[in-house]
Amino acid sequence: MSEEEADKKATENLGMVELPGKMPSDGDLESGTADTDTIVMGGVNGYGISAYTEHRDACIEFVNFATSYEMITKRAQILGIAPTRGDVADEIGGVTGMIFESLNEGHIYLMPSVKAVDQIWDPMQTLLSDVAKDAFRQSKGETVKYEDTSAIQDALDKADQSIYDAIYTLAN
Repeated sequence: MSEEEADKKATENLGMVELPGKMPSDGDLESGTADTDTIVMGGVNGYGISAYTEHRDACIEFVNFATSYEMITKRAQILGIAPTRGDVADEIGGVTGMIFESLNEGHIYLMPSVKAVDQIWDPMQTLLSDVAKDAFRQSKGETVKYEDTSAIQDALDKADQSIYDAIYTLAN
């Protein structure tokens, strides 16, 4: 397919949705129960300038550039960020408002900026990248690694153990 068709296919079902305020504690979405508050992890991008920098003015210019209307609009379009700059948020629509409402209601927990949180991303990035490569393995006639739910669950269990080990190794 053409690049335009591929881009359309890749984004046609991509969007942000609000999760219900409560979910079943047993994880069974078909059980009809909703007894546990839904809380997701979120993050905020920000910029800081050291008081000790030798190039204060250059740093300020970079922050002004990075937070300009044009750059925030471009980041929202390319990366899918929810802009916190009011004029861009108003132009793009309701995603930012939905996020702030969820944050104010306690449904989003901001990620702590601690070293242990870094240990989550590497194992999950590796796993998700490998899962995505299955489509290429299949198209080349190679063996698919994640052919069923059990294989994915095993991989998730290994990633979970890797995250746990990394966090508690750093803690000691």
